[in-house]
Formats: sequence, C-alpha cells, structure tokens
Amino acid sequence: MKSIFLSLILFLIKAGTIIGILLGLLSLAWIVYAETYAPPAQALNGISTPLGHVWFSLHTYSLNISQSLTQRYLSPKLWEVIIVPLLVQPIWIFCLLTLGGNIFGLFIASLLSRRLKS
Repeated sequence: MKSIFLSLILFLIKAGTIIGILLGLLSLAWIVYAETYAPPAQALNGISTPLGHVWFSLHTYSLNISQSLTQRYLSPKLWEVIIVPLLVQPIWIFCLLTLGGNIFGLFIASLLSRRLKS
C-alpha cells in the first residue's frame, strides 16, 4: 500500500513537472518573440510584459473563463488576493518561478524514486 501511494505521488510530481516545464518554456518563447519579432506598436516590452497581458494576448477566452470559474466555484478572494498579483508581475518572474519550481520537483522525484527502489 505504501509503495502504491509513493508511486502515485511520484507520478503526480513528474506530471506536474512536465506541465511546469512546458509553461516555463512557453514564457521563454514569449519573451524571445516579444523581443525580436513583435512590432513596437504592440507595446509588449518583451521581458517586462505582465503575465496577464501575455495570457490575454494568447487566449482571451481562457483568461475570462479561469476568472469566472475561480470566483464562482473556489473563492473570489483566491482570484483577488493570489492570482491577480501574479498576473500583474512581469513574465520573467513567472518564467523563473516555473523553471525553479520544476528543478525542485525533479529533485523531489529523484529522491522518491530512490526510496521506491530501496
């Protein structure tokens, strides 16, 4: 029973790490795009562009649906106190947080896999 639980935790950490790495790479790609190919009229400013602006530019509908679902089914305070301050931060902070968190996740996953093998 214990090894099944640890295997499930290990799987969830690895899956979350993969998703996080993809999000980190997406934010890096956005920074590169905004710095090199975006017309100056869009005023994206590349690395200093807020995360919310990037999300709105990429897919407006998912931002709106995320806000309404969070406020309706979870908590309005969650959106106002936690998510909105994250959305106004520059995208490079999001990039560092996702990639740094994933390095930590990979470290935890390697520790768990060693524990499962022994």
